[in-house]
Amino acid sequence: MATYTYGPDGERARKDVNGVATEYIYFQGNAIAKKNPNTGAWTDYIFGYGKRLAKDTSTNGSGAQYYQDDQLGSARVMTDSAGTVISNCTFNPFGEQVACSPDNPSNHYRFTGKERDGESGLDDFGARRVAHPIFCFLFLPRNKGCPTPLRSKGWACHQQAIRLCTSRRPPP
Repeated sequence: MATYTYGPDGERARKDVNGVATEYIYFQGNAIAKKNPNTGAWTDYIFGYGKRLAKDTSTNGSGAQYYQDDQLGSARVMTDSAGTVISNCTFNPFGEQVACSPDNPSNHYRFTGKERDGESGLDDFGARRVAHPIFCFLFLPRNKGCPTPLRSKGWACHQQAIRLCTSRRPPP
């Protein structure tokens, strides 16, 4: 079970998954740090020229991992400070992850640099979530309950939105 809490600007402030919490710190719309309040562990994100360049989980900079993006901003390759490949991922045009060899489970920023939630498999595009590989946007307003079209049919929001999406086919 996952619970998401959002701030007044629509940015994710906290994520709770099975008793494990993650708190987010933002600057100019980008998550620049995450903290696990249970352990006190931090992950810092380094930005330059409006792009996420690296992340570091150490206290002295020795645990830096560098993002090597493709033309869409997807995290294709991650390397350590010695240039050793940590992860090499390939995505289909609509975001489905084709391969990740080896996978880096600590990298939550995948297709176009958006955060992919492991518990739901959805990418966070701000105002809406996208489900891969079916390429369906879920229009579920944060902290406002079910949108009127779904509410009027008496549907449970997330479950029915995902069922609605899975009944469609991806674009050709």
